[in-house]
Amino acid sequence: MIRPRSIKRKLQWWVVVIFVLTGTAGWAGIWGLLYISQTTKEVSGKHVERAQQSGVLETDLAAARRVERDWLLETEAGKRAEQGGKLGSALGALGPSLEALRAKATDTEAASAVDELRGAHERLMSAWPALAEAVNSGKPWADVRPGAYAEFDKRLSELEAKSHALTAGAFGAIKGQTDRLYDWIWILQIALFATVLVCQVFSAWAGWQLSRTLTGELNALKDNADRISMGDLKNEVKVATTDVEIVALGEALDRLRVSLGKAMDRLAKRSAQPQPQPQGEQA
Repeated sequence: MIRPRSIKRKLQWWVVVIFVLTGTAGWAGIWGLLYISQTTKEVSGKHVERAQQSGVLETDLAAARRVERDWLLETEAGKRAEQGGKLGSALGALGPSLEALRAKATDTEAASAVDELRGAHERLMSAWPALAEAVNSGKPWADVRPGAYAEFDKRLSELEAKSHALTAGAFGAIKGQTDRLYDWIWILQIALFATVLVCQVFSAWAGWQLSRTLTGELNALKDNADRISMGDLKNEVKVATTDVEIVALGEALDRLRVSLGKAMDRLAKRSAQPQPQPQGEQA
């Protein structure tokens, strides 16, 4: 058995479906934007600051290397001692840079890498006094290079390698987060596009279905009304639909047909009865 349907109820359900789809798309868009905003804030707040501080450390290391080169090339004893003091200050300046970098390293992996870097700096600073003393004592470079300087250069190279690795990791984290942002933006765009497309297709289908159904049913009622107006009161008005409103309209039209038929029958019976003659004519 086909259950009757209401056009009003169908329209209400179609509106609800479109509302749910558009609402889902809207909330998905809001959630996606919040996630993108949070991730962007994380990239700019954590990774970028760490990369910037790593850049400061790289700059300090490069400055220390330049001072070291000038120190190695200096031949005059007094100027060599002056350059040695500058080198010691440059090495000591790496400490605050490392502390600032440690403060920016919020995740466990970055914090561990910075701690290793600080350990390398401590080993470098422990090797520096022996080299400074050997150079300031006037020992020939041939004696200093294989021992104290080799140890110092090893520690400085270790610090540079760890610093480069930390900087690369910071920029790699930025790239990874940025790639994820691009992925989420792409997914959000596809989801919104698909939802809008579904809403448009569903709206077009629902409108076409409604117009086609209503047009066919109303044309059928029009044909029935035309037959009634032409005097065809014998054929029952039939509506091939389950829409409540159209069925009610068809039933009302059929009741009108029946009422007109009864009225026509009564009129015919009255016409068939003999009419009374006036009294003057009877005489």
